[in-house]
Amino acid sequence: MTDPDFEIVAERSGVPFRQRIRYDRHVRFDFGTGANVYVVREVAARLLRRAREAEPRETGGLLAGRAFYDDEGPYLIVTDMAVAPPEAGGYGRFDLSPEGTQRLRDFLAERQPSADVVGWWHSHPAPSVYSVRDRQNQAIWTSPLHIGLLVFPHGSPWARLYVGPSSAGPFDSYDAPLPPRPLGAPPAPVETVT
Repeated sequence: MTDPDFEIVAERSGVPFRQRIRYDRHVRFDFGTGANVYVVREVAARLLRRAREAEPRETGGLLAGRAFYDDEGPYLIVTDMAVAPPEAGGYGRFDLSPEGTQRLRDFLAERQPSADVVGWWHSHPAPSVYSVRDRQNQAIWTSPLHIGLLVFPHGSPWARLYVGPSSAGPFDSYDAPLPPRPLGAPPAPVETVT
């Protein structure tokens, strides 16, 4: 613009308004009045499969999706995941370096350019709660809508959700993580980012 009296000082964008629809193809976690996280069932199935493949070691990575709000409140849709290399997991531990985190962010940005990194996930061998170290990792995620998903290869619930830097939760989902799939259809591939 050439108008000397007009200057853009800052640009801001908030969480977009989008009326939520029925998310029958998603696994749902409720974390407050009207606040939900919806995980695409195929993503939930891949998370569970990766946790089982890593046994007895832990594994993890990042989650991609979008935050929205509507008249009921905020909600988050998880549309993809990235898996850290095997050396990030161990027996009773999952550690992701800043460089490893950036590689996962880059991978998700390329694969899901319209999505944001909305949190992280990792596995524990059996249903449990966040450890002290897990809470420290969750505190790095500063948005009140950033999530941590703790995935269990066996047992019920299959996962527990933690929200925001204070690790609010855990919130369980008993929705089935496995999507209906035609007989003989191969499972969706999950790439490990190296």
